[in-house]
Amino acid sequence: MNRPTLTRPVARPHLLTPEDHERFARDGWIGPFPLLSAEAARRLAPELRRAFDQTRGYFYAQRDELERFYANGGSYYADAPWFQSLHALSPRLLEVARHPEIVDRVAQLIGDDVMLWATICFLQEAGGRLHWHSDNEFHHVSGVSAWIGSANTTPENALKLMPGSHRFPKRPEDYLSTGLETMDTLASDDRALEIARQWQPDIDFARPEIHDGEFILFDGTLWHGSDNPGRAERCAMGLRFSAPDQRVRIPMTAWEPTIWDPAPPPTVMVRGEDAYQLNRRMEVPLTSQEGR
Repeated sequence: MNRPTLTRPVARPHLLTPEDHERFARDGWIGPFPLLSAEAARRLAPELRRAFDQTRGYFYAQRDELERFYANGGSYYADAPWFQSLHALSPRLLEVARHPEIVDRVAQLIGDDVMLWATICFLQEAGGRLHWHSDNEFHHVSGVSAWIGSANTTPENALKLMPGSHRFPKRPEDYLSTGLETMDTLASDDRALEIARQWQPDIDFARPEIHDGEFILFDGTLWHGSDNPGRAERCAMGLRFSAPDQRVRIPMTAWEPTIWDPAPPPTVMVRGEDAYQLNRRMEVPLTSQEGR
């Protein structure tokens, strides 16, 4: 009689482990995970720049300027896209955003229906610093961010994260809005840690061991910042995902009370279905994935 052949289960590289889920709930981030070869990731940098150059650029005007602008009606982005809408400007960037390495993991964190609503170019010059902050959009919708190393990414200049800060009662913007802190003071790791230790005395910030072609996932409300002590400009790609039951909008202010642009950003369902129809939907053709 033939004996049954025992086969080893096929590994699922996109499957999060119980430890990943526990760490995400506790620390607010997981990774790094492989995505592209370093060479393929570096080829993304010119495309990120090209797409960003078609947008209105980074924008946070004074509140009184915005109130005067919107009093006359219309959208600030009527003539050029939001800087976080690069997936609407580049099929190649959208293809990366739809990669199963990313989307399969995101789906395990937020559910089977996954909507992409932001694709961002993060350029940081040598010696540059970005103050500690959380992402204003994620204080109004729930979801997950991906941060992908594209060019000249090292553990020394990767995104800095404050583990567990997604559970804090305050965010850095609360200190900025009241004038207790400035962007300069919150660019200091020591000062950010001093504030964070009010709620978690043993906290320290983390720098993921990430290189070009790898990515991390994190809760958008997590405190994060960056600096680049190297000699070359660092380029990274950011993605933001939510379930389609979340209504996404474009914030025109960095802290509360938020002023919203009347035009919604373009979104793409990268997995599953949209049963809610709350957002501006962008239909896209299927494309092939580039190999690592």
